[in-house]
Amino acid sequence: SYYLPTTLKLLRSYDELSRQGVSGQNITGTMEKVEGMMDTIVLAFEKQLDGLFGDQAMDISTDITVLDNMMAREGLTGGDALHKAAQENPVSDPEPELDIRSDSGEADGGITLQL
Repeated sequence: SYYLPTTLKLLRSYDELSRQGVSGQNITGTMEKVEGMMDTIVLAFEKQLDGLFGDQAMDISTDITVLDNMMAREGLTGGDALHKAAQENPVSDPEPELDIRSDSGEADGGITLQL
C-alpha cells in the first residue's frame, strides 16, 4: 500500500528535521505541513481499519438475527411483541398473476405479458 510507507517516510523526515539545531523557513514550513497532514492521515487509517471489520460485523449481525429468529420460532424468547406479531401475521408477497393475451383480447396470437 502507498499510505503506510509514505506516512512512515513523512514521520521519519519530521523526526530528522526536528533534531536539526536550526529552525529555518524550510524546516519550519515542512514540519508544519507534516503536522497539518497527520489529522487527515489518522482519520484515513481509522476509516481503513473500520472497513477491515465490515465483513465480521455483517457476519455477527447475521448470526444474531438467525439466532433470534430460531429462538422466537421455538417459543424460547420472552413476550417480545415483535416476535408474536411476526408469528401471528407472517408477511408474504402475493403471487403475481400472469395474463397472456393478444392485443385483441384473445388467448392466442401476439402475446402480451402483464404482471
